[in-house]
Amino acid sequence: MPPPMHFLTTDASDIAWGARLDNLSLSGLWSEAEKDLHCNQKEMIAILRVLEDHCQLLKHKTILIQSDNKSVVAYLRHEGGTKSAPLLDLTCKVFQIIEQYQMHMKVFHIPELLKKSWRPSTRKVYGIAWRRWLVWCETHQISPSTPTASDLARFLSDLHLINKLSYNSILLHKSVVSTLCNPDSSGQLSSNVLVKHVLKSIFAEISSSR
Repeated sequence: MPPPMHFLTTDASDIAWGARLDNLSLSGLWSEAEKDLHCNQKEMIAILRVLEDHCQLLKHKTILIQSDNKSVVAYLRHEGGTKSAPLLDLTCKVFQIIEQYQMHMKVFHIPELLKKSWRPSTRKVYGIAWRRWLVWCETHQISPSTPTASDLARFLSDLHLINKLSYNSILLHKSVVSTLCNPDSSGQLSSNVLVKHVLKSIFAEISSSR
């Protein structure tokens, strides 16, 4: 499967749904009938509406769908489930769009922390770093949620050598990955000797080139 070219994040509240497709912000209100639906169904409907409304843009492309709803993520990953018939029906509609427009879909569970606990400006900056991490993991066939310290060190090195990012930007990426990956390994990743050594080397090289 080709690396993702488009990134979709959705959210659903009691009165409306919202989504972000790449840099495009989308939203809509629920109908009276939809207001009473389960939150899982609302989240899936939000995804479905974005795919329907932007099917030509996404045609033949790989889209990474990010959701903090574990049920929706599970249904999309397994192309359905047995616990909810209404959610299964919506999932089938999503895959009909996927197949009709020959999209490629990857699904990732995004921590709720990224979506709800930070200010919008912070989410935007962190979201860019997180998407860059996901693409890097896809390219190197690494689990984005359970990286090793060696994986993080390689990523930071590539940000310096290939992406030519500033030292502060590289530190931001390290913080995002350490915070949003497996919480049990967060402190270990951030304080790992190899990660610290790579950062020290990057800082020294950037300083010497000024």
